[in-house]
Amino acid sequence: MKKRVLLSAFACHPNSGSEPYVGWSWMSNLKDDVDLYVITRKYSKGMIGSQAPDNVKFIYCDFTRFENKDHKWKYIKPYYIFWQVLAYFKILKLQRELKFQIIHHVTYNNIDVPGFFWLIPGVRFFWGAVGGGQIPPYKLRRILTKKTFLKSTLRDMLKLSSKINPFICLAVYKSTHVFYANQETESLTNHLEHSKSRMLETAIYSKDLISTLELNRTINLKLQNVNSRIINIIWVGRIVETKGLQIALDCLKHLPNHKLTVIGSGPHLTVMKDYATQNGIGHLIEFMGQIPFSEIKEQVRSADFFLFTSIQDTSGNVVLESQSQGVPVVAFNHQGVKEIVGGKGGVLVDYYNYESAIRNLVSACLEITASSDYYRSISLEARQNIVDNHTWSERRRNVVEKYNSIECNDA
Repeated sequence: MKKRVLLSAFACHPNSGSEPYVGWSWMSNLKDDVDLYVITRKYSKGMIGSQAPDNVKFIYCDFTRFENKDHKWKYIKPYYIFWQVLAYFKILKLQRELKFQIIHHVTYNNIDVPGFFWLIPGVRFFWGAVGGGQIPPYKLRRILTKKTFLKSTLRDMLKLSSKINPFICLAVYKSTHVFYANQETESLTNHLEHSKSRMLETAIYSKDLISTLELNRTINLKLQNVNSRIINIIWVGRIVETKGLQIALDCLKHLPNHKLTVIGSGPHLTVMKDYATQNGIGHLIEFMGQIPFSEIKEQVRSADFFLFTSIQDTSGNVVLESQSQGVPVVAFNHQGVKEIVGGKGGVLVDYYNYESAIRNLVSACLEITASSDYYRSISLEARQNIVDNHTWSERRRNVVEKYNSIECNDA
């Protein structure tokens, strides 16, 4: 008999990215393995509509007059905390009738906000993948403005307090299993004995992988005249300080015969354009702004390699997308990108100060295309890394295995 499972997915609707994509994907992948219910916002109801699978029951929940607030609303994170309270009482009432055996919290999974579903009596609580424990390395914080530096320092204190926060510790203690998105987050609860494993919160659908045939064709095209043409680096992300675009620009100053394509927008965009001009590299950079996802995919696929310079990221979805198209990655050896790449299909670099970080990234960028044989092997390895470790089918197997490993009260 299938276990009765409730997914807590504050964000969950189709045809979207970011957190709504994560919620919808978890629902889509688990729906045939369990008797599935999903609690999400009323905001998502219209977008879900007829796309809701017949074997999934949705429970909609929002405070009156907040149903129209999307997930880009500037107060969505504090609202999420209040929503957790509302959702808890709604499910507490429904538990008498529906008798959920497992509740799994799958979106907006920040270590600071475990929600309240672990307090529901008679259920097994699964939490994660949990992230948010990573902080910008002090050695790289020179790229932050004073205001952002202060915010990061206050955030550091909040993260470190997680180790002794009784609410978080109780949530971990009451969890049947916790999935951690990265080592930095896991380290905050290492002093607590509990069942845990490492797993990113998102993945790639197998159908979205570049085919091996197409990848080989693309590699052959890229390797034509590779020693005489301009090497195309791509950078994708929201242009805020912690995404580290300035680091990419500082690298470009030391990369002859390279150009940089920047995709994304954000409050730091004008500052970065001015920085590029002031440093005499503006002509080497194309700022494309925000473009449709389908176009991003094509731009990534045509690039020689992906430069990921974020200094604070739970995972790094763009790294998954890059490797799924057979595009190797250069990045720092930390946080979510370390979990994704792990030395497969990319080069991860360490550092002991800002200057060494730039120097090591530049060396890695030059290494990627130094040899045709190496470039071919690392590009094929990038795609294979996704096939082996980061597909939704792999995530599903991992979670269902954990569900099936426990005994639950009969529904």
